[in-house]
Amino acid sequence: MGFTEEQQLESTYVMGTYARKPVELVRGRGMQVEDSEGRTYLDFVSGVGAVSLGHCHPALVSAIEEQASTLVHVSNYYYIEHRGEVAHLVSDLLNECVDEAEREPWQSFFANSGAEANECAFKLARLHAKKRAMAAAEAADADEDGVRAAAAAAPRLIVTLDASFHGRTLATLAATAQPAKQEAFQPLPDGFIRTPLNDVEALEALFATQGDAICAVMVECVQGESGVHPCTAEFLAAVRRLTAECGALFMCD
Repeated sequence: MGFTEEQQLESTYVMGTYARKPVELVRGRGMQVEDSEGRTYLDFVSGVGAVSLGHCHPALVSAIEEQASTLVHVSNYYYIEHRGEVAHLVSDLLNECVDEAEREPWQSFFANSGAEANECAFKLARLHAKKRAMAAAEAADADEDGVRAAAAAAPRLIVTLDASFHGRTLATLAATAQPAKQEAFQPLPDGFIRTPLNDVEALEALFATQGDAICAVMVECVQGESGVHPCTAEFLAAVRRLTAECGALFMCD
């Protein structure tokens, strides 16, 4: 099938969510890829970061072939071979800079996409805030109705940064502080508020007025989709300080 025919088929049968470059990539090796016309390119996009080992790395090809010939998929209804080992490895990596006496296990959530991981983060932030509110009410000897009322009034606001990008599901789009991307899909879920990147004073002012309602701040330490915009060390330290002061979570995308 020729490239022109492929373009026509996609134009007719594939939803146009992206404006594609006029290139059909058909094979690759390392960071070099080839299109259907035999032209070669250096792939600096790397599947938007999903092909970190390059194309057709022998070790990866071998591992995929071995797994596909053994077991393809069993779902989360069962224990999965090696999943616990991977989670243990991630926990050890995250504990490398922690004093040995203070190390605790980190628990991993394995997701299909970045948007799904962020959705989980939003849910965990709000659940954490509810559990803290309920625990405080119980410590104050509130009755059952009082505990439920405390949970209902728990902080639920999540702060994100201007020009951020957190995904294309409805909740992650609501968290994405780019109005042009949101406009066509209104109304979006509420509970998100934006603040300028690297503006410590604006962040402090937001916490001064909304701190009791904030359950988390989510940042990309280096914003990528909107350009290359790194957070300063001063700004990240301010996020850590302000979230710790009010019991909110500091979440990194």
